[in-house]
Amino acid sequence: MVRNSIIRRILSSEDEYSDLYDLLLRLSLCDESLPSLAVRHSITSLSTLHTHGLAAARITQGKAICAIRHTIASGLNRPNAILQVIAASLLMLLHEIYSREPSPTAWTGFLCGSEQLAKLIYEYDETYEGDFALILDWLFYHHVMYKFTIRHWARRKEEQFKLAEEPAMISKAMFSPMRNIVHFPPYENNKSIADYVQILPTLGCSLELLDLLTSVIDVIIDKRDPEYLSEKHRQAIRALDNRLCTIRQTERIRLSHPPSDGQSNENHERDTANLFRLAIRVYLERVGNRCRSSTNPEKLNELAGQAFRLISALGRVNQRFPIFVVALEARTDEQRALILRALANTEERRVPNELSSIRAMVQSAWVKMDLSLDSNLGLDSLGLYNDVIGWNVVPPAFT
Repeated sequence: MVRNSIIRRILSSEDEYSDLYDLLLRLSLCDESLPSLAVRHSITSLSTLHTHGLAAARITQGKAICAIRHTIASGLNRPNAILQVIAASLLMLLHEIYSREPSPTAWTGFLCGSEQLAKLIYEYDETYEGDFALILDWLFYHHVMYKFTIRHWARRKEEQFKLAEEPAMISKAMFSPMRNIVHFPPYENNKSIADYVQILPTLGCSLELLDLLTSVIDVIIDKRDPEYLSEKHRQAIRALDNRLCTIRQTERIRLSHPPSDGQSNENHERDTANLFRLAIRVYLERVGNRCRSSTNPEKLNELAGQAFRLISALGRVNQRFPIFVVALEARTDEQRALILRALANTEERRVPNELSSIRAMVQSAWVKMDLSLDSNLGLDSLGLYNDVIGWNVVPPAFT
């Protein structure tokens, strides 16, 4: 396995370095135990899926699942073994997502299993560092994106809804100072760098921002809800938007493995995190405040305009959530061409056809939006999200 492997490209928003990728290699090569083999077979299976197709990957997929099951059955009495099985399960989750087999619960099962395993060694409101923190934050990212999917996926089952509503596990508790980067002042506008939250490259943004996204998803309620756009509901939306306005994200301080092009990668990291922030604000404004697809208030216009300019500057967007949300704001041919170019550029740098499901949902949304304009009817914004996500047989993944 080499540093420029398929797995590294899947796991990181950077081009040169991934802490998570290095950790997975270490977990897979610890020894010849079942937990190590589970990670090793999972990595091989996911790589084979992308290089030789699903049929060729089935053998190592079966070996990985078998190793995971036997490890759990034999008892997990070492924290490192639990970490290895969580890692293997999340890799199998990605395998299920990328294989696109028509099973509505397959990758849900791996997410649920991973969270149950994490609970064996996790304490809420504790702060974690090191290897467990990396795995926890990776799991947290999957949980938040799953919550977004299940909010809009009409075919969800009761157990899937319950999983999405479970409290998320995260390496740094809310308001933990360890979420911030501590360094010497001044940084920008005479602020200490301690006022900035750290961007995690595997996530494409900070833990703080993902935490905010979970709260944003919770305030997206149906018109039939008696609280819909009540004063309490509006206050909750305003409070979240204020927090999204004031959050400051910056790249981590690297002590080793610097990227080859240094500053350009750091700019890409910051711009990606800012795009994530803008996308959440767009989602909150469009769907939370129920601006119909035919209307573009000044605030939404400004947010979407900033997001399109960032996508143009970035050229590619490795995270699915922000480009999906911004794509649903594309009204002109130029904006839509920009989105399609960014999707194509991302696949060129990562995995062919990786974003085919996102592209299909986006293009379906554009058709619906155009038809509603032709008939002088604006689509309900929540209805649009529900329609384009809900028609999928398998819950679409935004990880």
